[in-house]
Amino acid sequence: MQQPPEYPPPPQGQFPPPPVQSPTAPYPPAQYPAPQGQYATQPWPGAAPVPSVRRDRPGSVTAASVLLIILAVPPILFALLAFVGAGMFHSANGQLNDTPFSGFGDALARVAVVFGVVSLAYGVAKLVAGIRSLAGRNAWRVTGIVLSALGTAFWVLALVGSISGNRDSFEDHGPNGGGIVLSLVFLAMNLTALILLGRAGEYFRSSSGQYRT
Repeated sequence: MQQPPEYPPPPQGQFPPPPVQSPTAPYPPAQYPAPQGQYATQPWPGAAPVPSVRRDRPGSVTAASVLLIILAVPPILFALLAFVGAGMFHSANGQLNDTPFSGFGDALARVAVVFGVVSLAYGVAKLVAGIRSLAGRNAWRVTGIVLSALGTAFWVLALVGSISGNRDSFEDHGPNGGGIVLSLVFLAMNLTALILLGRAGEYFRSSSGQYRT
């Protein structure tokens, strides 16, 4: 077997020339600083952080919410009066035991309680819808729209009844002026809240979820 050639040792006082790296030799791997944290990310060069968007609450939303709160007061008061009336009917029922109207007082008391519970639930729901609509809650906006639509329908019927007047078999009293004015006021308030909330859908569906009060 052929032996590799032997090179003479370098002269004393001289160092051997450095080895020449082959052009095909791989370059050393580039060293990169380790990211901070397990999933640290670097911002895009030149990109500024996007601030969170805070939208001002439109005046129409504030007006509609205040209208809902105001419109919640009459049903709650009516519910309290209905409960008081139910107690009075129940107390008076004992005086009717020996008459043909025996049990009539309790029947009226039950009817008053039913109307009181329905009116109280309606008023409380409308009150909460007005408060939560101020905070930008879209679900309560929809609730306010439904309750305002029910209120609008109720006061339309009340307006028709007031215009028709109180007619009995003896005398035609004609239209009820006070009932017409009252019906028109509450009809306008419910209809205004309905329209304002219906037009504010874009604000309530905002993806930011942040609102400035």
